[in-house]
Amino acid sequence: MRLQWLRTEDVAGAHLAGPNGLVFPFVGNDLFYLVDTNLFVGYGLIRRISLGEDSVTTVAGAPQIGFVSTDGLGTQALFAQPRRAVSDGNSLFIGDVFSVRRMDLATNAVVTIAGDMTTSGFADGLGGAARFNAAFGIARDSRKGAIYVSDQGNFAIRKLTPP
Repeated sequence: MRLQWLRTEDVAGAHLAGPNGLVFPFVGNDLFYLVDTNLFVGYGLIRRISLGEDSVTTVAGAPQIGFVSTDGLGTQALFAQPRRAVSDGNSLFIGDVFSVRRMDLATNAVVTIAGDMTTSGFADGLGGAARFNAAFGIARDSRKGAIYVSDQGNFAIRKLTPP
């Protein structure tokens, strides 16, 4: 486990676990977010990258052993296997195996908005009543605000309307 991932690094010297999702939430800005997942151990990080500042900063998630997801602020929040993310300019919406999580871009607070972070399945419903089995793809309809989730394990495309 490399704790150096938790500090800001320059872009060229950053150590990445498994980059697999990029999100550019702000038009005309050199700032973007990276979903960085270590599939071998089972954890993920949300990294903020600024080309203008030449920096890579872990803003949510932390290295861990095991398959754990918890809500929290910044690096106190844990991700099991985040794969992709999308933004509405205020939040990132992140597909994390059995759930969809929202990270507030101003505070880096992470909350689960759909699914259960520990239980797989297939069920439509509000919040924790919904069930996913590998929520790995995610897209947003910018006109209507709906979020579409590719529920890989259930061979389905699911639609969310976030609050």
